Amino acid sequence: MTRKQFIIKMGLGAFGLVIGRTMIGKILSEPFYKNGGHYPIIIVGTGYGSAVAAERLATQGHKVLMLEVGLDWKGYKQQNPDFKFHKMTFPGKESTWMNKKPQAPIELGNMARFDEFTGVLQRIDYEHVKVYLGKGVGGGSLVNGGMTVVPDRNYFQEIYHKVGVELSDAELDEFYTIYFPRANDGVGKQDAPEDIVNSKWYKFARVGVQEGIDAGFEPVDVPNLYDFDYMRKEIAGEVPGSATDKEVIYGNNYGKRDLTKTYLKRALATGNVTIMPQHKVVEIKENFDGTYQLEIEQIDTLDRAVETKTFTCDKLFMGAGSLGTTALLLKSKLKGGLSKIDANVGKYWGNNGNTMASRNTLNFIGHTSRGLKQSTMPIRGLSNFDDPEHPFFAEIAPMPVMGAYTGLYLIVNKLKKFGEFSYDLTNDELKLDWNESHTAHMRKNAEFFLDRMNEHGSKGWFGSKFSNNKMLMPKNGVDESICYHPLGGVVLGKATDLYGRLKGYKNLYIMDGSLIPGSLGVNPYVTITAIAERNIDKIISQDF
Repeated sequence: MTRKQFIIKMGLGAFGLVIGRTMIGKILSEPFYKNGGHYPIIIVGTGYGSAVAAERLATQGHKVLMLEVGLDWKGYKQQNPDFKFHKMTFPGKESTWMNKKPQAPIELGNMARFDEFTGVLQRIDYEHVKVYLGKGVGGGSLVNGGMTVVPDRNYFQEIYHKVGVELSDAELDEFYTIYFPRANDGVGKQDAPEDIVNSKWYKFARVGVQEGIDAGFEPVDVPNLYDFDYMRKEIAGEVPGSATDKEVIYGNNYGKRDLTKTYLKRALATGNVTIMPQHKVVEIKENFDGTYQLEIEQIDTLDRAVETKTFTCDKLFMGAGSLGTTALLLKSKLKGGLSKIDANVGKYWGNNGNTMASRNTLNFIGHTSRGLKQSTMPIRGLSNFDDPEHPFFAEIAPMPVMGAYTGLYLIVNKLKKFGEFSYDLTNDELKLDWNESHTAHMRKNAEFFLDRMNEHGSKGWFGSKFSNNKMLMPKNGVDESICYHPLGGVVLGKATDLYGRLKGYKNLYIMDGSLIPGSLGVNPYVTITAIAERNIDKIISQDF
């Protein structure tokens, strides 16, 4: 028995689980784990942009290999039948990427301690920002709140104009009449039905909307990709709880349509897609014949390399996310494998203006309760986006523990100043130029929002005013260090052409959030999906 055969045979033994699929529920056979080989198409990552590319290419009959650094969680469940993704309040080792304690932004269950593991949620800490990433087959779709939002057309144009990329009216029409609708259909967008909205599980949203209206903000209905038919059965007690049982940032066991239920499922069903999880790309090289060479580490569930491999491909699609794709390109440039990388790679990064804010209403007589039972899938927001002084969108977020007395919000701001990446070869890490000067206006917007909500959105008796919740957020109810939506680094039209082709290279394509210059004003995955749909349409028609 070879060392590689031993590793696979041992499963969760000394080297950790390594498991993959060619179709949902079908275990990937051992020969696919051979050391290297040539594939026509390799896609790095399994998030939204990668999944779009995989489905479209596979439907056209092309053979596709997808490489994912995280686990195949469906395969993991097959090997561990009792496993379920963890609730926010009871995290276990599978909740967190290589840390002995949970890394959630709010202290729910954060007293837990467990063994290190390649879990589903990773936090990467820089000095002034903490970036959250989904890990596993399905990428960020595994851990997001499912908010299916299309950006404001004017701001979509404005943010690209800010970096010198001019999207014409015809190009914008194309996005808004073809690709955003296609993306919404592809991810399974649903509007929350009235019986769900009026249930006790969304009292927090209804109260939040009324408070926002009283404070002068515009209420916004937010679609979601959650299966509301399933939620209806949850509420009736006919099926296991999921959104109604505190599941969101550590994965969702039942009702949410992550990519394994949509794009990836359809891609795998063609029989033309193979997914190799626990395969970390560490370097990329362009060969003399124009093919690409990928140096790869196969890792175990402790993020240890158990095998090194070399793959080559004719066409390479990068979908490792804003941080992952940017890091690989910059590292490969410094090491000489991709020496022609454009100078714009690494630039125009942002946190999508993410700021968390909270209000404590516990101690005020006459407070309108938000309800003890709260679904974890947001469906309502408040907009102040047209205010020239304080433009932002505020998601009314659930707080499934002590939420009756806490208003929680994810505020998404415009961006005034971009961050920039560089790569440190000595320490083998991505460096980020990002500090309080990038986020000062975000804090001011959040404080403005909370002040307005406390002053005008309050419902206490005798004119009592609410206060900010310093228990949840570190500084007067606001935390601008949290980033759920990393964007930029390989921006469309700057480091690539207008269809994601990396400048200086043929057959090397970018398909993820690194294409978006730092900010969208809303949750970004629909836009990532729409850009990928547009990219792959053009790439298939012209490059195949």
